[in-house]
Amino acid sequence: TRSELFEELGGFDSRFFLLVEDVDYCWRVLLRGFDVRVPDIAPVWHQGGAVAPGGYAGEGRLVSTTFRVALRERNTLTTLIKCYGAPLACILVPVYAVQSLATAGVLAASGRRRTARAVFSGLGWNIRQLRRTLRMRRHVQRSRVVGDAAILSRMYRGVWKIHLLRHYGVPTVSEGPSPLDAAR
Repeated sequence: TRSELFEELGGFDSRFFLLVEDVDYCWRVLLRGFDVRVPDIAPVWHQGGAVAPGGYAGEGRLVSTTFRVALRERNTLTTLIKCYGAPLACILVPVYAVQSLATAGVLAASGRRRTARAVFSGLGWNIRQLRRTLRMRRHVQRSRVVGDAAILSRMYRGVWKIHLLRHYGVPTVSEGPSPLDAAR
């Protein structure tokens, strides 16, 4: 994007040092009435995480790490709070929060207690950051020129976690040390 638009939209959310920052920014670009496209001449092969391993399918299983699961859950909830219009935010933000709690429950029940705690920690982070997120939301909502229906027609592909669970089962999650532990 042009640097002027990047600055106008506040750039990447500085709290997202990894994961969902691209979705958050592109959503705000769409809300502002601009288009987001990936040209066919720019193929990208993103096999696993270069910065944080995991997040890919292998041998019929979905493989991830505590770090990736926790940041994805945390940052997705923040993005939903900022970007959805009021009617959908009032419905979908609580639904996503409950879904995150369910994710933590499934992880805990399957023996991935560290990852479950990290997901809970992300929910707590969102509560602590709520004032700042709501300030950012006001900026996003004031500058929007496109309604949620137009955005959803571009972005919504169903409840992806249910599809992944059906296809791969509960992910294999490496619960090694995570930078999130140091951040607490």
